[in-house]
Amino acid sequence: ARARAEAAAAAEAAAAAAAAGGGDAAGAAGGPPHAAAAPALAALPEGSWAALDGCRSCTFGVLRAVVYALRERIPEAELPVRARGRQDCWYGRSCRTATHRPDHAARLSHICEQRRFG
Repeated sequence: ARARAEAAAAAEAAAAAAAAGGGDAAGAAGGPPHAAAAPALAALPEGSWAALDGCRSCTFGVLRAVVYALRERIPEAELPVRARGRQDCWYGRSCRTATHRPDHAARLSHICEQRRFG
């Protein structure tokens, strides 16, 4: 129940942020170059998600996707100084190294699609 409530709160915050942004911030002046080519971001459904049932794994999967989508919409100029100007990791958001090597995660940007396979 707590996980569902957290996911619902995150989803509602994402919907509010999307509505307040007035559209897609990707590709705006100063935004990351890889975001400009991204397709239009989907809007979240209206209303509360608190009544939805889901297992813990699915709930956290949705929450993870919402957090990623919110981070992806932040223009590079609005990021903290330590997160600006990072080179994209070849494996992007699919990178497994970033999960166990903090220096790798801090040095490269993982808010991008995978460009290297194998």
